[in-house]
Amino acid sequence: MAPWRKPIINLIYTYSIILNLYLCFSLLMMQKSEE
Repeated sequence: MAPWRKPIINLIYTYSIILNLYLCFSLLMMQKSEE
């Protein structure tokens, strides 16, 4: 693996975690507003 690829992979990995948290949070808010 080239050394310049590692920070890019870490950035994508971090971004995907943030995106998953955002999706879970928005789903929870949608469920709360439906009640």
